[in-house]
Amino acid sequence: MLGFGLVTTLFVGCALFAPVGKAQLSSTSSAITCDCGFRDENNNVWTNVWFSDYQQSEGNVYHDATAMDLKRDKNYLVMDYTMKRDNYNYTRIFSKNNVNLSPQSAQLIVRSNSDGDMTSASFGTERNDFLYGTFRASIKMPSVPGTVAAFYYYESDTAEIDMETLGRYTDPRQSFFAIHPQIYNDDGTASNLTHVKHPLDFDPTTEFNEYRFDWVPDSVGFYLNGQLASTLDTNIPSTPGRVILNHWTDSNPKFSGVAPMDQDILMEVANMTFFFNSTQDATGPPCQSNRNACDVKDITSRRLLPFDKSPPASSSSSSIVAYTSLSSIPFILTILPILLSSL
Repeated sequence: MLGFGLVTTLFVGCALFAPVGKAQLSSTSSAITCDCGFRDENNNVWTNVWFSDYQQSEGNVYHDATAMDLKRDKNYLVMDYTMKRDNYNYTRIFSKNNVNLSPQSAQLIVRSNSDGDMTSASFGTERNDFLYGTFRASIKMPSVPGTVAAFYYYESDTAEIDMETLGRYTDPRQSFFAIHPQIYNDDGTASNLTHVKHPLDFDPTTEFNEYRFDWVPDSVGFYLNGQLASTLDTNIPSTPGRVILNHWTDSNPKFSGVAPMDQDILMEVANMTFFFNSTQDATGPPCQSNRNACDVKDITSRRLLPFDKSPPASSSSSSIVAYTSLSSIPFILTILPILLSSL
């Protein structure tokens, strides 16, 4: 079991959860307290949890509050830059205008701009203190070839964990799993010590599927829809970083492929759930109300939901950040009515 240090809470008191059905939670609900961490499927115990749901239904005031725009949410970095590497003929142009919220998802769009250039999309967490954990995102991959869709941890080019899907691979469809820095064979190909091409037994473009990587000090496990697909144990990062999603093309026919210029190409994200430790973690779990960690399956299945609807205790912490400790599970506060009413 991994039992890393626990964070100084951002709220007074403990995390309260209650199992619910169709009914709304009330002050009389039987609460479950999660002040001993969150135990995952591999028996690791994590300090913090981040949950964000981008799917809109009636009453989801999170979408209203952000005017359908993640760029207004200070918990996120929405990327706006151009990357051209030395000795590399292909350019990636990331535009803030290519990240949108729709009623079904957060959208990362690849499309041409008025100058005739192909532009890409990327957003990530503002916080960059993630250090080990289990990281999950529900994603519908683009159906049009010519792009790369990725879910990954990043600190630098020498500390990175990638899950990538290349649209040009269709028979079979594949996901790439990688650790950076990568190791290369004598012929220049990527070594399977740090890079795996994994064939998919499902079509990732027709519905949302869960992509997950479990990062511990000596290995990274890559999961698809809850099933372990591959494990790498070389060059495992040991520095904190942020979690990022991106969808890009640079028209390199040998990697991203060439995306068509006459249509918008969508990567869609329904939700993200991270159970993790942080460089802010300093002491052991309080475990004052509950001697056992909560089961992550109860949280990801929404059998346990936030009970305490109080606003953030610290004005310096925004809604997600404030909800990323044992003091309270970080369901975005303003979407709580949706989560409850949709069960």
